[in-house]
Amino acid sequence: MMKMPPKARRAIHRAVGGSHMLAFIPVFTLGAYWAGGEFALMTVALALPVVFALFGGFGERPDLKTERDPLTGLVLRDSLIDWVEGAMPVARKRERQVAVVVMSIDDLDAIEERFGRSMRDTVLREACARIKSLMRDDDMLARLGSGFALGLQNVKPPETDTLLQLANRLQSVFEEPFSEGPTRTYCSLSLGIAAEAHVKGKAGANVFAGAQRASELAAMSGPGSVRVYSQGLSSDRAHD
Repeated sequence: MMKMPPKARRAIHRAVGGSHMLAFIPVFTLGAYWAGGEFALMTVALALPVVFALFGGFGERPDLKTERDPLTGLVLRDSLIDWVEGAMPVARKRERQVAVVVMSIDDLDAIEERFGRSMRDTVLREACARIKSLMRDDDMLARLGSGFALGLQNVKPPETDTLLQLANRLQSVFEEPFSEGPTRTYCSLSLGIAAEAHVKGKAGANVFAGAQRASELAAMSGPGSVRVYSQGLSSDRAHD
């Protein structure tokens, strides 16, 4: 069975998803009755809920029934972008902002080379648990490469200061060593941050891309670095 590309899936979700589509149900059902009588009316009335449910039409959060990381059980990149898209209207109603924090565990490949794959997996599982301990119920965590991406939908202004405070808390949970049997190792965390206000174009993919770009520059700046995305961000314009 052919898998729908993520961009197409998100486009369909934006078109038919959301509570605004409920307003069209009377139009569809009445049109069906005029065109085909009672049988057509019953067919449409039974089919519409199924169609809307498949595309997340009865909620403001996107459908997250997608592939998950087998190690941590977390959703992956495309699901997080879908989630950000769905979270934006909810945040705006609350006069809040959506943001993404991309986290990279520093020297994870070196840890695997020194201690083995099992230790790498232990670090990732424990890091996931530590990050979750700081999350709110309405946040979303995804697995991303050598780290994670955290989606936030309740960011209060000033968003940059708020997110930098969160970055400090996230880094603080990495101060304790990671252990597997008698083996212990310390890890640091580099972070890239982007909020809706930081990017051009109010789209979830743009917020995610901004956070990922900031994370790349943080990793280049050295272990434990934090960068906040801004327009035209380059290595000499990044913010601590």
